[in-house]
Amino acid sequence: MQRAYAAIFVQMATAIARACVCSFCALAKASEDPVFVAVNYDIPADYQRFLNGRNPLNIHSYSGPGARRDVIEVLLLIQALDLGGFKSPVEIHVEPSYLRILRGIADGQFISSGALMWKTDIDMLKNAYFITRPAVKEGEFIVGIYTRANNQKRLNTMDPAKLKNLNVVPARNGTATCKP
Repeated sequence: MQRAYAAIFVQMATAIARACVCSFCALAKASEDPVFVAVNYDIPADYQRFLNGRNPLNIHSYSGPGARRDVIEVLLLIQALDLGGFKSPVEIHVEPSYLRILRGIADGQFISSGALMWKTDIDMLKNAYFITRPAVKEGEFIVGIYTRANNQKRLNTMDPAKLKNLNVVPARNGTATCKP
């Protein structure tokens, strides 16, 4: 089960990285000047902990200290940019909110968000974005309920009848996940 989850996670994260949203003007410049990927405040420390001094382009195992979905999304984005021929140095820049990241990409401050973005959110600025074809098509995305492996109380409530009694709290910016 854990291996199957890890395989799905890597496939999903790879698809997200390949489907990154980038602004035209920032991608056009390929030089020694760094380009910036915007992330929320809580990602850089875990990202550095996960890297542990390793070159992000040489990492092919996505588990270990600091590993979590958003950290792996940043890593896979950097790897996808490199694989696509983008050779400018990439630096992580912290932004205080999801909406500021959206605006920063539209304004050309950042080449991408380090985390996934909902199409419904970027549609309002679609003239400022280059949006790739979706790597994960509508209806192919699997949403799950996750907990820590050592959270025995929650693991014991994972049968469908017991799940109905739980409250689910989506991310603040998860507007697309809250549709009935």
